[in-house]
Amino acid sequence: MKTVSVGQNSDNAPVILPGSALTQEELASAYQALLGKTPLQMLDNRTLAFNVSTLVFWSEPQVRTTYFDCPEPMGKRSGPVPHPGLVFVWQDHGLSVFAVKGRKRPSLNTPLFKAPYMNVYAGGSICMGNVKVPKPEPGNISACEAAFFQSRFTHANHATQVQYPGGIYTLWVDLLASKANRFPEQALAPMEPVHGKQQFTMADLLSKAGDLS
Repeated sequence: MKTVSVGQNSDNAPVILPGSALTQEELASAYQALLGKTPLQMLDNRTLAFNVSTLVFWSEPQVRTTYFDCPEPMGKRSGPVPHPGLVFVWQDHGLSVFAVKGRKRPSLNTPLFKAPYMNVYAGGSICMGNVKVPKPEPGNISACEAAFFQSRFTHANHATQVQYPGGIYTLWVDLLASKANRFPEQALAPMEPVHGKQQFTMADLLSKAGDLS
């Protein structure tokens, strides 16, 4: 990379003069000026991937108080229910969520499943309505989780969200009534595979999210 300087010719008209190569110090200074000074952050076990525009993080399986405001006969209900492990993709333009089986931190080969929630589209993107989420940064993961789980789940966005008799409304009604402490992973529906593969994995998700960032 070179600097550009402007001078004048014999007619006093502006001309571009030969530039000089930037030093490493000058490049570093220009880069810092563009991005601003960003403090270093410790990345906890939940952070799976992160760059300036995308944060991918994992939420362990656990019981959470969950709120529903659905069409009858389910209607308005709330209570502690088990949730599967989840992978969130958080970008400035939106939030997506996927489910995983087991309690281990996901790896590149981990298969992903459709998140078993109302308000989530088949591809994983979340209809957040008026819910506001902060900037996608590792230090804001807990705030992002709270924005998702403290919202009201209201309507099914597609017909194949779960593999459960009676569908997604029946699944959550049964979980509320059962007081179960583990999500029935057999109810998770697989994501559509890509590139002729048998399963949609974390590696596929990171590739897709990188293309959208």
